Amino acid sequence: MAVVGESAARGYLLDPVFTPTLTLQDELNATAGPGRYQCVDLARSGAGVGDLEHVVSALPSLDTDVLVLMAGNNWCLQPLSYADGDRLARSMRAGGLSEVRETFTHSIVLPRVRALLRKVRQVAQAGLDVIVVVPEFNLREWEPGEAWTVGLLPPEHAEEWHRLHDSAERALREKRWEVLPELCRRMAVLDKGCSPAPGRMLGIAEYAMSDYSGARKSWEISRDSVTGQLLGHTPRVIGEIQELLCAFAEKYGYGLVDLRRELADSETGLPDPEHFLDYCHLSVTGIEAVAGAVADRIAPSQGATSRGTGGPRKTDEEGALRQAVGHLLAACHNAWHGQPAETLRRHVAMAVVDQAGRDVAAALLKLIAKTAPAWTTPEYDQLCAFPNAARYLSPVATSTFAVLAQSPLSAVLADLLGVPAPRTPARRVDGTDLRRVDLLAGRRDELTGLAHGPTTAYSRYADAIWRSTVRTGAASDLHLTLQYRTPHANEGGQPGWLEVNGRRVAEVPALRQTWGKIVAEVRAEPVNEIAVHWPTSAQPEDEWRQEVATALATGRLLLPLPVFGELYEADLRF
Repeated sequence: MAVVGESAARGYLLDPVFTPTLTLQDELNATAGPGRYQCVDLARSGAGVGDLEHVVSALPSLDTDVLVLMAGNNWCLQPLSYADGDRLARSMRAGGLSEVRETFTHSIVLPRVRALLRKVRQVAQAGLDVIVVVPEFNLREWEPGEAWTVGLLPPEHAEEWHRLHDSAERALREKRWEVLPELCRRMAVLDKGCSPAPGRMLGIAEYAMSDYSGARKSWEISRDSVTGQLLGHTPRVIGEIQELLCAFAEKYGYGLVDLRRELADSETGLPDPEHFLDYCHLSVTGIEAVAGAVADRIAPSQGATSRGTGGPRKTDEEGALRQAVGHLLAACHNAWHGQPAETLRRHVAMAVVDQAGRDVAAALLKLIAKTAPAWTTPEYDQLCAFPNAARYLSPVATSTFAVLAQSPLSAVLADLLGVPAPRTPARRVDGTDLRRVDLLAGRRDELTGLAHGPTTAYSRYADAIWRSTVRTGAASDLHLTLQYRTPHANEGGQPGWLEVNGRRVAEVPALRQTWGKIVAEVRAEPVNEIAVHWPTSAQPEDEWRQEVATALATGRLLLPLPVFGELYEADLRF
């Protein structure tokens, strides 16, 4: 048996300690007895459609009897050829981003997926059985973590959209669920389905009103809205791919494991967050559910009421500790993607149930607080003693964890461990011991990763408000320095403003060409909320559309988002 897929099939954040393939092997051993089935892990994190096609083509030479295809999350992260760029350029000129999304999905992604499925069919005709596993997304828990809410709209639409968005956010805070459907509908009409915000907010309201099927539909619309906009995003399967996989399995009589059913909460029918580590990667219970369902398609349990699910790897202390480490890694991964504190708390709480888990969590808390490269610290070595942590942390070994230090993760770890949150190390500045926080540390050009564009020495922001949270403890005063530019703002229009803890402390005048500096002294609070409300962007939508289309047609990618502001420096001392 060959398990072919991407990072979810590898057991990302748990691999190599606990994986779908190992769990499937245990399930089959428990059902049919040891030695009858051999499960081979051919999944690879980051695999694309073309990679999977090559692996599937080689299966007959491996004397494979059963193919388990567990993939689909990476299929909307497609590399673009010159022909693709030309096709998308024509769509951009004709209808903007909504037309680009349609072309990307139906003229680029789905044809490549169908080519992969034809290869699966060809291989199956040579004597392989096939089981198709349809991926699921953590719809209920995952908050859109992208650094933008909506693309560039015509000026009159943009003003109305943001007004509606502010009203919808206020209604959410006040739990006025009944007003949200109309607000979100009007937003979606203006953005033509190209923002994740309306669907996300509407789903929250529908869930609160016990309309679970409506919530699923709204959250699926939100999930799918970000694909095909020439922007990077977290891996995710879209509805069209889920339905295509189901239809493929049903047409040819292949085994089908639809995770929309297998991972659903019995009361709501929505995917249960307990089965996920993040957006699409599965927890131990999620992996067990998948392995059990696949095993039933291969070797039905014939009325058995229970299965072995992991054997010694899950029951001994070492196995339990490695799973706890997986949850700590999940907390880190969710924090990297800007997920809320309650999500981070859920994972940390599952990691600190015993002293061994608390010790590892304490090491992570110390590592986050340090300003030296991670690999130079003893805490990094302590964490990397666990193979799943070593695989996750090694790509960032030369950086600091400054982004995590500014996230809620430090406070969550400290609270659940019952220790004080770590303080920012003091540095001597102008003869005085001060603590300094670089608010851009680890966040240089957040939009680069989204748009796959060239790196810059500064950060660009496609939201009308830039926010940062700093915990300063008992500090009395804050000295805040910002160096900024607003590349598309109207220099004769209304300025923006700098806000600290809900109070306006300085104006932010529009500066299109030159960099400006703002220095502000403010009274500190234990937790400080800093926000830059950028001046309104004045970039014409039709001009921007033509500019992006020209870049696509010549093999380049421009940022297909409104850039409200750019930050070169955001420095806080206290």
